[in-house]
Order: sequence, then C-alpha cells, then structure tokens
Amino acid sequence: MESYIILALASMVLFGTNAVILKSARNIDALTLTLLSVGTSALLTLVCWSLFYLKREFSVQGISLGIVSGILNGSGIILFNIAIQKGKASIVAPISALGAGVAVILAILILSEKLTILQVFGIVLGIIAVMLLST
Repeated sequence: MESYIILALASMVLFGTNAVILKSARNIDALTLTLLSVGTSALLTLVCWSLFYLKREFSVQGISLGIVSGILNGSGIILFNIAIQKGKASIVAPISALGAGVAVILAILILSEKLTILQVFGIVLGIIAVMLLST
C-alpha cells in the first residue's frame, strides 16, 4: 500500500474522531472551541515544521497559496464547528465529508487529474452513502 494512502486513512480516523470530540464539547461556544482547536493545531504544525522543514526555501506562490488555504480551511472549520454544535454529528460529519468530492471535481478541472471508472463508481457510492446518512 502506498504511503499516501496510509496517511489519508490515518487522517480519516483523526478527523472522524475529532468530529465526535467537538460534538461532545459542552458549555463552550463554537468560535472559542475553534480558537482552541486551531491554535493547538498551529502549535503542532510549528513544532513539526521546525523539526523537519525549517531549512526549506519559500516561493511567493507557495506562501500565497498557503494563506488562501488557511482562509478556506479556517472558514470551513468555523462553519463545521457551528454546524456540529447545532446538529447531529452523524449528519454534519458526512455532509462535510462531501468536501472530498469537491476536491475530486476541482482536481479534475484544475489539475487535469484522471479517474478510472472504478474510482468514479467509488465516488458515486460515497455520495449516495452521505445522502443516505443525512436523511
């Protein structure tokens, strides 16, 4: 199995566990919860970066895309945290997981990535599964 698949599976487990933890948080508003979560993530990222990537070179494009990514990711986290506090984790988490479908569509349109028929079938099944979980 390719290393990126293992990393993606680990990411899946971590994000899924995180959704349950966020839903379990009581007596804290969504923005404070986001601040604590993202702040902790930023510290973890800073530690990992300083240990493994400190001597890397930077480009204006890389920095710009990193900032745009931070805005998109931060906005998504805020909206997810508000939604999960208001709704059921069993509904909010699968709907937000459709972001993977958005990534696939954009990868095809912008990055010219190609999918096999089996991969398309898997995506369709994933969308159907999310729709069924959301009802």
